[in-house]
Amino acid sequence: MLFNSYNFLLIFAPIVYIGYWLIPWQWIRVLWLTGAGYVFYAYFDPRFVPLLMFITAANYLIGGRITEQKRPGFWLSISVFVSLGTLGFFKYYNPGTDALNSLLDENDPLLPVLNIVLPLGISFYTFQSMTYTLDLYYQRTETAKNFLHFAAFTGFFPTLLSGPILRWSQFGDSLTTLPRRLDGDRLIEGVKFFVIGLAKKVLIADTISSGLVTPLMRGYESNGLLLTWLSVIAYGVQLYLDFSAYSDMAIGLGHFLGLSVPRNFAMPYQAVNIAEFWNRWHITLSTWFRDYLFFPFSRALLRRTHRRYPDL
Repeated sequence: MLFNSYNFLLIFAPIVYIGYWLIPWQWIRVLWLTGAGYVFYAYFDPRFVPLLMFITAANYLIGGRITEQKRPGFWLSISVFVSLGTLGFFKYYNPGTDALNSLLDENDPLLPVLNIVLPLGISFYTFQSMTYTLDLYYQRTETAKNFLHFAAFTGFFPTLLSGPILRWSQFGDSLTTLPRRLDGDRLIEGVKFFVIGLAKKVLIADTISSGLVTPLMRGYESNGLLLTWLSVIAYGVQLYLDFSAYSDMAIGLGHFLGLSVPRNFAMPYQAVNIAEFWNRWHITLSTWFRDYLFFPFSRALLRRTHRRYPDL
């Protein structure tokens, strides 16, 4: 059920939004939002709904342990191990097994071939749920009011499959004070982002894909230098428009709920160097790695270096 599909535009979205704004009770609206996310995810493959529930429950329970201030580093390690271990298993077990078995004896494989299907959106909701335990560990946020609020956060359908990656420290509080009515400015912003994203996807990205990328890729063996470069450029443009279109539509869908979704792209192909490009491309992912991986490791390395060489 893609954002540009008839099932989403004519059935799912109207039911979700009408119900959301008609429900007067806050906790039922959060429950409605959570249910919408799980129905949306189950539409693609209901087999992976328990996986989403597992990642959500694991990080919620571990987050409670972290706030008790009893071995918080240990519990954070458990959260990282469970989350990244699950993600790594689904993403890398098949290629890892194939590579290892091919180096040994293919007739007597060391590891069983499971043909694991990669769940849609697993990277996004895994990283998103990890922001909860990481922010609790660094004391940047408060614990979730209850499990329902955290489930609504991890299963937020506009960002569930393709991002942007939300942070509990920025998004969690808004679930406790959902607006009673849709503000006019938010409605206008929502329409603007959703229509722009829909046009980028349907009118431009899909046209480039069917008119240029697919024909050129099919005949790549007979393509000359010019057509080869054209296919590469066309694919790069299509990839950007596809990805940014879904991010724009997610921002618009968030506005329709009275909730803020962060911007994910900022004209990346206008960047003058690779560092600036990654600051403009998939912003929520690059800042996730910056704030939760690069900065903590850098500070830890500096502290360790200072302890060992205090005169530096």
